[in-house]
Amino acid sequence: MKKITMEQMEQSGSLMISDIRKGLEAYPHELLNRSADEYMELLKELVTQSRDNPCYVDFYFGRLSEGEKEAVLSHLSEENQAYVLGLKAGPDDLYYQLESADDPGLAILADLSARELLFSTFYFTEPRLTIWGNYGLKYPVFYGEGRKTALIKLVRLEEKYRHHLEEMMDEWTASGESIIPYAVRRHDYHDFSFYLDNLEIKEGTDGFVPDSIFFALDMAADRFVGAVNIRHRLNDVLLQSAGHIGDGVRPAARNQGIGTKMLALALDECRKLKIPRVLMVCNKDNEPSAKVIRRNGGVLENEIELDGVVKQRYWIEL
Repeated sequence: MKKITMEQMEQSGSLMISDIRKGLEAYPHELLNRSADEYMELLKELVTQSRDNPCYVDFYFGRLSEGEKEAVLSHLSEENQAYVLGLKAGPDDLYYQLESADDPGLAILADLSARELLFSTFYFTEPRLTIWGNYGLKYPVFYGEGRKTALIKLVRLEEKYRHHLEEMMDEWTASGESIIPYAVRRHDYHDFSFYLDNLEIKEGTDGFVPDSIFFALDMAADRFVGAVNIRHRLNDVLLQSAGHIGDGVRPAARNQGIGTKMLALALDECRKLKIPRVLMVCNKDNEPSAKVIRRNGGVLENEIELDGVVKQRYWIEL
């Protein structure tokens, strides 16, 4: 962690809330109910997502009495004691910049907050949100903007997300809608082991191409809100009617900007796959999907008619 001044903190663009009651009145907010480990994972994910955008934390150790300092240090390992003392925090040293998700200070301060030994507030500038300290393992989160999408990330399916999958698919199935993308309904999700083993296509066969499947996890609500299927290359059918990416948002999570955020995250995955141009295809009468594509840089190439349905073909340069 690197010390910064109050003036630097005020100029950082962080959402600074000195009075929680005023914060509750002024900003969108919610309470996160998290274990200590889940809280740590969330903070690390947010720092990682922030990339080059700075993240900050307040640390009031320098304002404690000598007895209070000793009490806090007694709960730390020798290594962590040395780290805290090495900060040489004085009464005016309140704010620090976190330098990475692996910054030892992040782990130490999150642990102290979770154990209610010394509360710290974490400040993120992109997405712009602030997480206050622990109140019975509940953490108030205040949002500057983009509340519904600030805590969305893409994850690969694994055993720990089994309930997340079943809960989303049950709702989607009960709605009577056709679940999109098709890849997530290709197999019976009730047989989780088979479903997981066969979810992705590893080698292209019978008209299918290799793909990657991600689920959109709302880290605040701790539930899946949608899914993304990325095809690693195009065949003749995909070039005309489907494109590189198929995505869908569950019924209860629509009209909140989640589709736009999901596609932006999916494009990041396409960059990792070295796909230089991404083809997106949607029905002409599906204006919400077209808007999501255009918001992510999609440029309409043409419209074609297939089986009586007019489809729009957009390209996104990466």
